[in-house]
Amino acid sequence: MLALVGAIEPPSLTTVGFGVATLLAWGVLAVVIPKEKRAQLRLPLLFQGIWLIATIVWATRFFAAGTRDLFALVSAVTGAIAIARIAWLLVIDVFLKEGQRIGLSKLARDLLHAIMMIVVAISAARAAGADAQALATTGGLVTAGLTFSLQQTLGDLVAGILLSARAPFEVGDWIAYDDDRQHVGRVVEINWRDTRLHTNDDVEVVVPNSTLSRASIMVYTRPRPISRRTVAFDVGYQHAPHDVIDAVRDAIHDPIAGVLASPAPDVILSSFEGSSVRFTVRYFVEDFPRREVIDSEVRMRLWYALHRVGIDFQFPRLDVEVLQPATQDPEAKMQRRADALSRVDFLGKMAPDDIRALARASRTRVFHPGEVIVRAGDTSTELFVLSTGECVVRTDTGREVARLGSGDFFGEMALLTGEPRSATVAAVTPCTLHVLQAEAFRSVIARYPEKLEQVSQVVAERQAEIERRRGADVSLQLKAQQQETLLTRMRRFFAGTQTN
Repeated sequence: MLALVGAIEPPSLTTVGFGVATLLAWGVLAVVIPKEKRAQLRLPLLFQGIWLIATIVWATRFFAAGTRDLFALVSAVTGAIAIARIAWLLVIDVFLKEGQRIGLSKLARDLLHAIMMIVVAISAARAAGADAQALATTGGLVTAGLTFSLQQTLGDLVAGILLSARAPFEVGDWIAYDDDRQHVGRVVEINWRDTRLHTNDDVEVVVPNSTLSRASIMVYTRPRPISRRTVAFDVGYQHAPHDVIDAVRDAIHDPIAGVLASPAPDVILSSFEGSSVRFTVRYFVEDFPRREVIDSEVRMRLWYALHRVGIDFQFPRLDVEVLQPATQDPEAKMQRRADALSRVDFLGKMAPDDIRALARASRTRVFHPGEVIVRAGDTSTELFVLSTGECVVRTDTGREVARLGSGDFFGEMALLTGEPRSATVAAVTPCTLHVLQAEAFRSVIARYPEKLEQVSQVVAERQAEIERRRGADVSLQLKAQQQETLLTRMRRFFAGTQTN
């Protein structure tokens, strides 16, 4: 309308073409850019508005020539920046999916964008007739001022460029740059000034790139996504190292949730301390965010394994002797074992004094969930009576056949005949078991040979009941034959061990 009344000069074909091109570009952007990212259109829209205002002022005849020349320069620069930003959004952000298709990092993308904008602005200014020498002088003064006032920021920028060039880590890696546990985190962003880490405490740590460039960075997920963990513990010098290592090896031999089977975990004697020997368990994990939970599971497994064989952890301490009644009554512990053994059907036929003798020769052991108590094919001869907890019985193929609870027992055939274990029994929950050795049972039964027949009768009836529960038809004649066979095997086993 202003052009019709002669207030401004008619628009040139270049101006008209630019307007049409930007309108088409805005239409395409409005369709292809997701709604949540449309805030990125504010900057090019601002430059588009400045271009429109500057173009109108430049074309208006009422202003002086110097003013119109200035606004012509502003129009050229802002218009070029607006169309460059629109082209960047279309090509890099939309078509190349923020540079991911060509492996462009965020830092490289930001630097490339800044360089492109500077080149476009200078080229547009020169095309609009700006003095090249004046541009160079002004740019030099601006650069000197920015360098002086933004020394730290520029240092972070240079450090970010160097980190991007070396690429010691990427977004998604777990890193640490000092000894502070809170500074171990997953890299979530690497930009031109800083790197952001997300820790297990659900805290975001912002680390200046200049700090990272001077630090020794540990990358836990490179060159492979697995990392080795260590758990150290101390025991007293009175314990033989091979006893400690054997106990720990047995503990970590069975699977532990989160610990990789390959590379296999191991245990070493790592140092001699002032009052203790230090051992270190080494193992690999792949789920690094759960590393502390996995470490806790390993420590619990170690506690149960060492406690079971009578090895205590050693700590620097001051011993103070206090005279007071004993809190652990050995007689009461022995009586608990006697009560548990008396509930075993074939031992219940024995006299109370014999049960107490067996209880005094027995031991109490604790097991951590997941630990194997006996394994199919083992030649051990202990009888286990479950005091607390739950156990699972599996065949040598891994099929579960039974669950045992408080008061149940297993291992009677190994105790009475010396047969290898026919099944694997593992702890499901923390378990306490009373363990009767074959030698102790033999020492009692040797005084009463006639009781072998009573024991074989009870065991044969128990085996027949198990067969009936499985659906087998067990006749009285078959049960008598099984008892006779069992009695023969028991006499042969105990006679053979006594001879040896």
